[in-house]
Amino acid sequence: MSTDEIYSIGYRSPDQSQASRSPIDPIARTVLGTAFAKRTAKVLAAFGLGVFLIHAVWLVAVILVKKVAGGSDAQSAAIIGSANEIVTTFLWVQYFVAAVLVAAIMPGCVADDRQARCWIVYFSRPLSRRDYALGKLVGVFIVPCLGLVAPTALLSLVAFGISPPGARPGLLTLFVPATAISILGAMALTTTMVGLSARTDNSRSAGTFFAGAIFGLPLLVGSLSAVGVRFAGYIDPARNLRTLAHGWLDPSRSVAGDLVTRVEANGSVVLSLVAIGLFCMIGLDEMCRELHGDIDV
Repeated sequence: MSTDEIYSIGYRSPDQSQASRSPIDPIARTVLGTAFAKRTAKVLAAFGLGVFLIHAVWLVAVILVKKVAGGSDAQSAAIIGSANEIVTTFLWVQYFVAAVLVAAIMPGCVADDRQARCWIVYFSRPLSRRDYALGKLVGVFIVPCLGLVAPTALLSLVAFGISPPGARPGLLTLFVPATAISILGAMALTTTMVGLSARTDNSRSAGTFFAGAIFGLPLLVGSLSAVGVRFAGYIDPARNLRTLAHGWLDPSRSVAGDLVTRVEANGSVVLSLVAIGLFCMIGLDEMCRELHGDIDV
């Protein structure tokens, strides 16, 4: 552009649509871009896809066999029971697959900013703590959504799509609770990781603590329950999710589903739901306290 053209255009104020654009989206994109640039992310994503395909093939095979067997009422009940069983099993397995993915690629979501003192750059512009926190939460939350929520919903829709008309009303009631449970699991993973990452400036430490919380708590809870500590199970998000799955999906309606329900669960669905909410609030509180303590804006 020539000098004359510049002078003819004259001064123009900044584009207000760009100036008012929320910073949440670019922060979330940065979190995801950094995480998925790692080779580990691709390997674990492929593993999670393999777990999904195994359960999808299992589901399709079972439903097709039962459709061939015939018998409308008995057939529909058997298909619904089998679908509940398979989706419950998938939720249980995929929750830990998603946890491994989050532990491997997301521990630096906040810790890396602390270590590199990137907050000086972030908050040199009009950026609030709230927008920063929401950007990080959205970026991390997308990972378990892709690894847990989306495949759970898709598996439920596959069951609905290939089932006979008589079983479909029952399978509609499978989609909503299964998806809700997976969302709660994604929220628990997200808030735990963000809270722990905000507590340290070392991503390895954050990943180690996260793995200890997600994979160590079931072992601790099992030991405490064995010696008679009645309410110990409510401190474990995985056990609370399993309780919700047993209460809302009822996987025992098929013979093979009895194997799933033999796994320990808590006594109250309501208390498990409350416990998951408290677990998420603790993670959010840790992040907020760290941001208020370390950032002066």
